Amino acid sequence: MKARKILTLIISFVLIGCFQIAQAQTFQQDLYATITNEYVLCADRTLSGDWNYHMSYHLDPKTGELKNLRWNMHANLYDEFDNKYKIMDVGSDNLGVWWDLFNNINAFNADFNIDYEIEDGWLPGIPDVLPVEGRIIESNYKLMGNGEKFTWKLLWIVRLDKDGLPKLEIFKETFCE
Repeated sequence: MKARKILTLIISFVLIGCFQIAQAQTFQQDLYATITNEYVLCADRTLSGDWNYHMSYHLDPKTGELKNLRWNMHANLYDEFDNKYKIMDVGSDNLGVWWDLFNNINAFNADFNIDYEIEDGWLPGIPDVLPVEGRIIESNYKLMGNGEKFTWKLLWIVRLDKDGLPKLEIFKETFCE
């Protein structure tokens, strides 16, 4: 009898776990781009090459709205002297700061020599009202090449205060460091 109860408990936990996994499905999309003769401020160089943002995101199973967005990016670029540069980027956003930019990446890059191989509006479920509490982390944007390394780090954490109003608790940013 005791073994039967334990088996029932184990099966129950497995079923609950499977249900949670099904609700937390990750969707993925790659954003490929080419960059042609674009001036990059940190490196003080004009670079060309290609890059790829690998995006993953979750939709709320009840509302179908976007809950969070994560990315990692790598790029292989060259300057006018044929020096090789690499860019790596890792980040996440459940505050909605970058959602519109990534969803309409071609429109946001219209003034730059960057061409993405995707149509704007690819990201489903962007809510009309963005979250009032959350975080955005741009944890590892690095441009490396020709013996130089530049980083951009960003951390915002927004929480609701005792009155229910959003408050920027943490703001850290470094650029071209």
